[in-house]
Amino acid sequence: METANQVRQLIQTRIDAGQLPQAKNYEIFGRQGDGLRCACCDDPITGQQIEYDLEFCSDMGAAATLPMHTVCYRAWCEISYAIQCRERSASPSRR
Repeated sequence: METANQVRQLIQTRIDAGQLPQAKNYEIFGRQGDGLRCACCDDPITGQQIEYDLEFCSDMGAAATLPMHTVCYRAWCEISYAIQCRERSASPSRR
């Protein structure tokens, strides 16, 4: 796995490019990893690691599942929420 800063930069780049969604409207399930590649860092999630599976529903009703390492999931949440806070503070205030 890459360094924490490299993973955070990769996550930021993928969110900006639309390759990863922001943390909105998803369900999360945890389980033992089974070798799937992490949606954030592309490394396999081994059987010695916890895999978080995030389910997102599309506008068409189909579900997409993204597997993530625990540390990648936490970084994705932090980055995603920071983006959402910046977007809220940049939008015109409601009166």
